[in-house]
Amino acid sequence: YSRCDLYALMDGHVEAFSAFGGVAARCKYDGQKAVVVRWEGSQPIYNLRFIDFATYYEFRPVACRPGHPNDKPHVERSFWELERSFFNGREFADEQDLAAQLEGWRTGTSDLRPHPKAKRQPIELFAEERSTLLPLPQHPYDTARVIYRLCDIEGYVAWEGNRYSLPYEHVTDILPVRVTQREIYVYAA
Repeated sequence: YSRCDLYALMDGHVEAFSAFGGVAARCKYDGQKAVVVRWEGSQPIYNLRFIDFATYYEFRPVACRPGHPNDKPHVERSFWELERSFFNGREFADEQDLAAQLEGWRTGTSDLRPHPKAKRQPIELFAEERSTLLPLPQHPYDTARVIYRLCDIEGYVAWEGNRYSLPYEHVTDILPVRVTQREIYVYAA
């Protein structure tokens, strides 16, 4: 994802849940603002939109304590493997090339490499654990961002450095804009 915000995080979760065919009962997170807004003593205060997302999929978010890297060693190890085994020495033509190479590495290398402690392939372990996943809801969660933008005097709405043209009758209107990872919708009466 080009952004590291709540909407990209939720969209990534939706794609992962679809790929796995279910949802884990608990998901662990570090102190990212998209999940944990702040801490009050030892109690995390979660982002309400993320709690709505977690409730929709019926999983329980678990926040790792700040300054305790041992709360999530397996997560950190996965990123270390990704950096050392996948990114090291590779070049990518574009995002699609990166995605294609990553999928090939995941299915051809990472899923087949024996897990250091279990001494078995992750794909075998996942086959055994698949039955413990929670079922997916009938429809995926709507991860779109809804913002309001002013249609400028030239008839454009701006988003992330791009300008999108609209019919002249909407000049100076404040319009709702629905932004997904791949599309932008501008609504008007």
